[in-house]
Amino acid sequence: MSEPALAEPPPIYTYHLIIPHAIEPRLLLQRSGDGWVLPSFEPEVKYGARVGQNNAWVQERLGLECITLYLAHLEDRLKEAGRVDATYVLQNRQPGWSPSGDLQWVGRQELANRELRVPGQRGMIEAWLDEVEARVLPPTRGTWNAPGWYDEATAWIGDQLQAHGIKMTAPPQQFKHWIITSALKVPTDQGDYYFKAVPAVFAQEPGITAALSDRYPEYVPAPLGMRSLPGEGWMLMPDFKGEVLEHISVEQMSEALRNLARMQIDSISRVEELRDAGCADRQLERLAQEVKSLLYDPAVLEGLLPEEVERLQGLGSRFQQMCAQLASYGVPQTLLHGDFHGGNLLSRDGKVLIFDWTDGCIAHPFLDLITAMDNHYPRFGEDEQARMRDAYLAPWVGYESPERLLEAARLAWPLGALHQALSYRGIMATPSDATRWELKGAAGYYLKYALDAALRHDNAL
Repeated sequence: MSEPALAEPPPIYTYHLIIPHAIEPRLLLQRSGDGWVLPSFEPEVKYGARVGQNNAWVQERLGLECITLYLAHLEDRLKEAGRVDATYVLQNRQPGWSPSGDLQWVGRQELANRELRVPGQRGMIEAWLDEVEARVLPPTRGTWNAPGWYDEATAWIGDQLQAHGIKMTAPPQQFKHWIITSALKVPTDQGDYYFKAVPAVFAQEPGITAALSDRYPEYVPAPLGMRSLPGEGWMLMPDFKGEVLEHISVEQMSEALRNLARMQIDSISRVEELRDAGCADRQLERLAQEVKSLLYDPAVLEGLLPEEVERLQGLGSRFQQMCAQLASYGVPQTLLHGDFHGGNLLSRDGKVLIFDWTDGCIAHPFLDLITAMDNHYPRFGEDEQARMRDAYLAPWVGYESPERLLEAARLAWPLGALHQALSYRGIMATPSDATRWELKGAAGYYLKYALDAALRHDNAL
């Protein structure tokens, strides 16, 4: 009997930090043996958007207050060698701080005489110096990647809290910050509050959240404050005081899906109200119209094999037929969450709440099934998926027979993947070239899924 294959050890993640001088075009370097490196650490959470650990490490190890501005570079091609390196640019918020020991402030002139031990760091440092010294035009990254944005957001948060008799007790803490959102935890004398900023493509989220919380307070928490700005939307929420269901059970997801179905059914007669609140029109007819352009978009197809692209494009007409076929069932098009999974669900007092309505729209409700039951969170087996699917379909029996509801749900699976790919194409069109790479491969992942799901569906007929 052969020995079982050993599981590959997870790669070692290293975060390298460009920590600038508060005033001068210099940055912090650390002596390492006979050379120099950027300060670095191994993160506990291997998720690039969780930047709070960057700031906490700098505070704990260096005694320096910083916030993270942006992820400058991610090198994950070394995964096969067991490594993933990321480089972040921070903002120094403590002008009087001075380095000691093996740390030094280094400018361009001193850099020329330093031996850097990590390949590629000199190029990244010089590119950063080119920007801060205005030798090159800085790329457009998004408002929350620029110095000054955090202070503006903090002032607005303070005003919103004060209007409700609430006092901020410490500066807001970054805990999620990347291309499509910036989120801050705000300590107050009445518990924690949470601030969220989203780009133009998601700027409707505060309005959708407010409208849904008014109608469904038992399922959707209400925001304390909202603000619409050119290019982004802001929202301030109280602490949900519950557990985010990133490791959701079959029972919890079944309950969440039943709640979602009730909201969707109730919303059938309120589609115009939802449009007024900010829900985009993404019905099946529109999906069918955009299939061909989606399947021939080089940005979306990036990362797919030539044979996968050929097979997908050969299914273009079939996908359109599937849209028409799903629309022929008696289930009306209504509210769609658009990103329904355990990471956007919360357990509180024995109930499951739904948040993060960035992708909320008007579409076929069954398109939410794919992210609910087969996301990057727990991978459910076929029997578990069937139990959750049946829990979701049960409230819809007034619109079709159980047999036809099951047919429609199966048909919605590949179309749900196409809907996700189309969502990512829209998101990718918003950021600049300097940040778009953070979404690389997301649309292609769902196109591959749509291909496999469509083939499985047709082979089962």
